[in-house]
Amino acid sequence: LQVISYEGGAVFTRNGDYLANYRDHDAHRREFARFSKRDAEAYDRYSRDVTRQCRFIQPLLMRTAPDPTSLRPRDLGELLYLGKKFAGLSAEEMALT
Repeated sequence: LQVISYEGGAVFTRNGDYLANYRDHDAHRREFARFSKRDAEAYDRYSRDVTRQCRFIQPLLMRTAPDPTSLRPRDLGELLYLGKKFAGLSAEEMALT
């Protein structure tokens, strides 16, 4: 399973301008900067946060969710796995994720 970013696109504004969506991070950031320097800087943080979240979530997507009310070994094992995964995060990482 992979998280795949959009290849590109555009949003057209009422005044005839557009906001292009590029796969290339720097090109996309420059496009944001045409409208707002603040948004361009926020895009760097946003991109970093989404990448971090995807790296954390991706391995979980291929696992079967445990039944928290079950005492079956498989469910208990999955709950233990999830607990360890979250316990491995610092308070700061938890807040950022």
